[in-house]
Amino acid sequence: MASYVNDVKQTFFDFGNEKVLGVVTRGTDYRYGGFGDLPIPMGDQEYIALVKEKMEQWNCEKLLLATEDADVLENFKQAGFGSRLNYMQQERYRYTDTNKPGILIVNMHRDDHDYHDEMPYLAVLWLLSECNAIISNCRCEAYEVADFINGNAYEHRYCYGAEPDISDV
Repeated sequence: MASYVNDVKQTFFDFGNEKVLGVVTRGTDYRYGGFGDLPIPMGDQEYIALVKEKMEQWNCEKLLLATEDADVLENFKQAGFGSRLNYMQQERYRYTDTNKPGILIVNMHRDDHDYHDEMPYLAVLWLLSECNAIISNCRCEAYEVADFINGNAYEHRYCYGAEPDISDV
């Protein structure tokens, strides 16, 4: 796993002195699952506008998008970030029937899904922890884990809907 993460780090963090914003974006089961105990993420267009605002405010030249939601990735690709947008090649999901709540990502995996398929997810958590700043569209474990690994050393951080509010806006 360590060699995998190191290879990925060389790919994503060959930016020289450019500042990188880690962008955690939950969708799928958080957005449509209908689970009362999960935070509802900020809408994609509103979140993309906030990411652009924070990139400018925090002087971040690149962003690392962390999402397992195929629709979220497409929205970010179409948002005009161009070469500033970076993301892991990994399995992504679509919540195909938004009228059918209660489907977890874990139940969307391919039949032959095994622990090797989780390596990109684990690597992206580590990559997020090495960004200069982090932002999340809701309180979720990816944000929490990256923040923990980072040791509270981000220059800036913002988590939508977090109580207490964790931001430096």
